[in-house]
Amino acid sequence: MKACVPAAIAVAGSCAVLLSGCAEESQTPCTGYPAQETSPYVLPWAPGASFPVHTGNCREGNATHSGDRRYAYDFRMPVGSVITAARGGTVAVVVEQYADDDHEFGHENLVFLSHDDGTFTLYFHLARNGALVDVGDGVRVGAPIGIVGTSGSIGRDLVPHLHFEAASQLRPIRSLPAVFRNTRPHPSGLVEGESYRAGE
Repeated sequence: MKACVPAAIAVAGSCAVLLSGCAEESQTPCTGYPAQETSPYVLPWAPGASFPVHTGNCREGNATHSGDRRYAYDFRMPVGSVITAARGGTVAVVVEQYADDDHEFGHENLVFLSHDDGTFTLYFHLARNGALVDVGDGVRVGAPIGIVGTSGSIGRDLVPHLHFEAASQLRPIRSLPAVFRNTRPHPSGLVEGESYRAGE
């Protein structure tokens, strides 16, 4: 049985993307994390910087961190922080028209990248006009792609953060277990409340 959260559609050009779906009522465990040494992902900020995990994986009752989206991370980052590509790819979706004080679900400014293996990386809660890339751009790993803001549903505490997911599909979003090769060991995913420094 599934408990459905409201469906929100963001339209960027001709691309409509379902931003939410149904989260399973009974929590599915977070397993299947790949080997860190061969991960295609790096932390989505510049080498030398460090940010904490605000919300981690498998958060039952949190629609964007449970069920099909259980592998999402929220990284606590100040407004104005630069987000970088966790993996090289092509810009598939850009939404950047919402104000930072617009906290309606589905009004998240965002950038989505597509990758050669058919997967995606998703970056939510950018500032208004905070995308540094355009649809169709090719970006290398570590390239700046956006600026942190507070657009969309960022939680009752209104803590600025980057919501990040690796995903196998977009409609609905199905997140993938992700680890990051350029930081300290985390064989079962990053730990909520801990900070992680990005290496080269």
